[in-house]
Amino acid sequence: MPSFVLVALVAHLVLPSWLGLVLMSWFVGGFVFLVASMRPGESDDHDDGARL
Repeated sequence: MPSFVLVALVAHLVLPSWLGLVLMSWFVGGFVFLVASMRPGESDDHDDGARL
């Protein structure tokens, strides 16, 4: 969805205000969901991220 907003800005498209509000809410809601779903306290200082 952020790519749609970017294309609309570059193409000088006029979006209805309700659509802009929905897209902005969707983006913020997705970010909040990602932050809320992070597992706290599972940090390993010696982990380089590789799994075999």
